Order: sequence, then C-alpha cells, then structure tokens
Amino acid sequence: MQWRGAHTVGRLIMGLKMDQVDSGRFLMKTKITFLLTALAIGIGLMARSSVADEAEKANPIQSVEELLLQRRDTLKQLVEVVTRHHQTGDGGIEEVIRAKAQLLDAELELAKDHKGRIAILQQRFELMNHQLSAMQTMWKSGHVSQAEVLSAQAEMLESQITLAREMAENGDQGQ
Repeated sequence: MQWRGAHTVGRLIMGLKMDQVDSGRFLMKTKITFLLTALAIGIGLMARSSVADEAEKANPIQSVEELLLQRRDTLKQLVEVVTRHHQTGDGGIEEVIRAKAQLLDAELELAKDHKGRIAILQQRFELMNHQLSAMQTMWKSGHVSQAEVLSAQAEMLESQITLAREMAENGDQGQ
C-alpha cells in the first residue's frame, strides 16, 4: 500500500478505495455540470420568452387591427350572399338588414376619426329606419308580429341615440 497522506488514510479507514472516491467526485461533477447546464438553458429560454412577450405586447394592436379587417371582409361577403338570396326569393329583407348592420358595426370599429364614425352611424340610422318601415309594411300585411315592429323601432332609436351621442361628443349637433 502506498502512503498518500492523512487524507488517504482517512478514506482507507472508512473503507473507501481511491477509485470509488474518484468516481464519486466524477459523478458529483457530472451532476453539478448537468444542473448548471439546465439552469443556463432555463435562463436562456426565459430571456427568449420575455423578448417574445415584449414583441407580442408591442404588436397586439396590429393583430387586433388585422382581425377587425378580416371580420369586416367576412361581413362584406355575407352581405353579398344574403342580398343575392333575397333577390332570388330565398331570403328575407330582415337577413339583409341584419348583415348590413353587422358590417356597419365592424366598419365603426375600424373608423379612425370622428367624421368617419359619424358617417357610419348615419348610415346605420338610415338602415334601421328602413328596417322599421319594412317591418311596419310586413305587419300591416300580416307577415310579422307587432313585437317585431316594436323591436325594429327600438333598434332604430338605439342607433339614433348612438349617433346623437357621437355628434354631441364633438359639438356636431347642428349637422
């Protein structure tokens, strides 16, 4: 047996051989290296994720804008389809008016300025007046109930109130 100092003697007393101690150290170093690598990867992923989150936070308006444009374009197609159905007798005027109202609502969300909002709200008010007239005519001929006429009137009044509020916001009441 070779004498390696007090340290070696202590290990020998405990019954450990040098190769077991060295393999234990190697195993410990491997575990520490693995943990440090995992920690570094985790920190890197967190940093990358936070950069991606910042990019998404900087860009949500563009994403919402794109969604609003897609919604408007879809509603334009819907208006075309229900209008064709109505013209061929396959659908009622109510469907056309409902689709046009949805389209105007989508355009209202996309309006960039007060003047554009007023123009859209005026179109919606005129559309609701048209709906009320159509419902009154259909009620007189027995095709719809009085409840449907009253509902149309309530929608027309709601659109008139929204228009009046928008105009009052910027002092446009005389227009």
